[in-house]
Amino acid sequence: MKITRIKFIMIMFIIFLSAGFIGTSVLGSTTAVTQSARGFVAPNVNTSLILNNGQVESFWSEITSYQNISEFGEGGFVKFANNETHLFSLIVYPQSNDWVSIEFEPEPEVCMANLNDGWSFYVNQNPDQIEARDIQFVGTVMPDNDVQMDISTEEIFDSSLVYLEVVRPFETGDTDGFDIAFYNGSLNMMQFASKDDHIGFHEDFYLLITDKLLGEGSADPDVDIPVGANLGQIKFILLGVTPVGILVFIGFHAFRRVVSSPIEHKYTRIVDNDHNPPSFMERWRETFSSK
Repeated sequence: MKITRIKFIMIMFIIFLSAGFIGTSVLGSTTAVTQSARGFVAPNVNTSLILNNGQVESFWSEITSYQNISEFGEGGFVKFANNETHLFSLIVYPQSNDWVSIEFEPEPEVCMANLNDGWSFYVNQNPDQIEARDIQFVGTVMPDNDVQMDISTEEIFDSSLVYLEVVRPFETGDTDGFDIAFYNGSLNMMQFASKDDHIGFHEDFYLLITDKLLGEGSADPDVDIPVGANLGQIKFILLGVTPVGILVFIGFHAFRRVVSSPIEHKYTRIVDNDHNPPSFMERWRETFSSK
C-alpha cells in the first residue's frame, strides 16, 4: 500500500496520541507508585554533645545509621543522634562547597519551598570558620533567618573536609519562626542541598529519633515515599503538549505548502489540464482504506 504524505502525518498523530494514553496508564498517579526511603536513625547517646573542644565526639564513630549525601560533594555525609532533649548532627562536606543546607518536611516536587524549616551553613575561607543559620526557606533564593537562632555549632577543619557538629533543642519555642518540633519517636522527612547542587530533584530522606540507647539497636522504619516527582508533568506532555504540537505542525505545514507557498510541479505526466486534486473525502478514504 502506498503511503502518502498526509497519511503518514495522520498515522504519526494517532501513534503519539495512543502513546499518551498508554504512558498515562503505565505511569499512574504520582501517589500510586512508591519506593522505600533511605534515612537516618538518631539513637540516644545518653550524653551531651560538647562544643568548642576542637574535636569530633567519639560516639559518632559508633553510629552506623548514616547516609552519603551526593549534594554535598565527594566525602559528604550526615549522622544524627539525641539525648532525649536535644537533636545532634554531624555534617561533613568539602570546604570547597561554599554553603550546604538541610530542609525539614520538604514539599513534594519542590526544593526549598516557601516557609519550610531548615539549617544553612556558609564557609568563610579566610579565616576558616562556619556561619551557621537557623532559617526558613523562601523559595530558590537566599533563605531568611529565623527571629531567634536555635542551633549551636562547632566546626573542625580536617584536610579538605569540614566536620560540623550541630545541637538543636527538640522544642525551640520560636513562635515567630517556623521550627518544627522533634520528640522521641518522631519521624520527619528532609532534603539536602548545597551551592554545587541545589537546582532540580533531591532525594527525600527520613529522620527517626529513638529513645533506644546507642548500641541497643533500632530497626530501620519502613517508610514509603512517592517516586517520579515529575510524573504529572510527563502526563501533561504526553496527553496535552504532544497532540497539540502535532496539530500545530499539520496546520503550519498546510498553510506553508498549500496556501502560502504551494509546491510547483513543473513537470508532470498528466496531460489533462482539467485534472483536479483529490477532495477531502477522497483523501480520507485513501487514508483509512485497507486497500
